Amino acid sequence: MKLRNVSVNYIGAIKPDICEKIISLGLSKIDLAKREGISIEGKTPIQREKKEVNIRKSEVIGLNEKWICEIFNPMLLDANKHAGWNWQINSSENMQFAIYHGSKENGGFYDWHIDGASDLFSA
Repeated sequence: MKLRNVSVNYIGAIKPDICEKIISLGLSKIDLAKREGISIEGKTPIQREKKEVNIRKSEVIGLNEKWICEIFNPMLLDANKHAGWNWQINSSENMQFAIYHGSKENGGFYDWHIDGASDLFSA
């Protein structure tokens, strides 16, 4: 199945003070994980042209706080409906908070990639 809409944008849907609250929470969770010796490395290898390449290098932590889900889940459901995807959504993964440290040359990057086989660019 090819999707007619690849993405949906909600520009300005989250107010700056809420963005700052999410950023503060994400940074504090990453700091805590580092202090506790928990790996936060966000390297994602994929197969591209018969070789394994990394599509990102970052620090990443999951955010599963109820108040964050209450912000994003209605947008997820709205996008699913209005984009015409109409997926049956029963649950979602934790939100990811990631930090990229500069350019690829400086150690951080996030490359373009496809998350699934059922999207616009799949064969």
